[in-house]
Amino acid sequence: MKYIILGLFLLFISGCAGSLGAITSALGGADFITRLFTDKGVVDHAISEGQGKDCKISNLLKEKKLCEEKLIDKLIEMNCQTFKWTEDDNVICERYHKK
Repeated sequence: MKYIILGLFLLFISGCAGSLGAITSALGGADFITRLFTDKGVVDHAISEGQGKDCKISNLLKEKKLCEEKLIDKLIEMNCQTFKWTEDDNVICERYHKK
């Protein structure tokens, strides 16, 4: 709620441009750089941290779940010796560890 109030305050004192435009530009630049290196935007990272999972808004466009278990947790749980990735980024266990 305090972020909404802060946003409205910035909008009113900026005359609909000024600082709001600078903030929007900065967030856009940060989002671009973050996506370039991690394939996730600033909002994706924020949601992921809050959920403790791997979340990407673009998953919704691919008809996937918004958030999935973190890949490392999934790989450990599968207990495989060799992993294989399909074209649609699913992980397949090629050979299991012997117990």
